[in-house]
Amino acid sequence: MANAISTEWEMVGFVLQTRPLFETHTGVNIAEVLKSTVTEWELGRVNHGIAVVTDNARNMDVPVREAGLAPHIKCFAHTLNSVAGLSVPRVSRLLAKVRRVAAAFHRSTTVTAVLASKQKQLDIPSHKLIIDVPTRWNSSLDMVERYLEQQAVVAAALLSTDIRRNAREIDNLDGSDIRDTEDFVKLLKPLKTATTVLCDEKKPNCISHCAIKAYG
Repeated sequence: MANAISTEWEMVGFVLQTRPLFETHTGVNIAEVLKSTVTEWELGRVNHGIAVVTDNARNMDVPVREAGLAPHIKCFAHTLNSVAGLSVPRVSRLLAKVRRVAAAFHRSTTVTAVLASKQKQLDIPSHKLIIDVPTRWNSSLDMVERYLEQQAVVAAALLSTDIRRNAREIDNLDGSDIRDTEDFVKLLKPLKTATTVLCDEKKPNCISHCAIKAYG
């Protein structure tokens, strides 16, 4: 993938090639593919380096170094993703609780119907609870934000006689958990904003960095 800035100051990207690697994905083998790509597209220039952007996986250090490419730039958005802190035990337990509540409301048509009824009664948006994808922290943030939006509805639904006998299966959050979820959202929202800005494919990164600085 080659990136450039157009005359309209928009980021444009071009896929130079997509090549399968049938051999073992060792640093040496990946380096050979990188070198052949540089040669095939005549990218090499005397006294000029070729910048390479990769994620933070350790197995990318060797091929970039072996291919003689520099500078090697680690993706900042990927760095942000890796520091979200979802593996912290307290956060993991909190997310597991919210996930179980959301799953219960997805699993039962009766519970879903009660939820919809309570949303109308309490004049709260008719949104479904979200179940996150554990490997994507931003989906966990979406799940928690949606739970907080629907918190009153969830509590009212669990008091309904239609689902009270099954309420034991739903480990709802207590006051301490709610405070933790609110803190969780406050901490991760800036990360989501920064990641979204950095992943903008239309605007150059210098503009993105200014936006992030202004946000902070």
